[in-house]
Amino acid sequence: MTKDTKNNLLEAAIQVFSKNPGASMMEIAETAGVGRATLYRHFPSRETLIRELTINSYKQTNAAIEPVFSSGLSGSQLLMAFLKAIIPLGDRYYFLLLERSVEDDPEIKANAT
Repeated sequence: MTKDTKNNLLEAAIQVFSKNPGASMMEIAETAGVGRATLYRHFPSRETLIRELTINSYKQTNAAIEPVFSSGLSGSQLLMAFLKAIIPLGDRYYFLLLERSVEDDPEIKANAT
């Protein structure tokens, strides 16, 4: 699995799901400019794709807020820095709030903390 192809597929999925959370895998493949077979080679199911997107969203959120918490800011400065760090990610991954298929996944729970 090439990293570029996988990243392209993940970005296409974010783009598609952000507009239509119920979108099909075919729509994602079309947006990524690949065939369905390529998408399914990387992500054998919609659930697998959602799982990967969820884990990535947690990792990106944790990476974005870590410097805020270690910045030494207090009060309103800390809150503003925190919001600036997470709002773009919230906009990017909002569609995941509708997904319940991965709630009990142990790896996702591990990345949520």
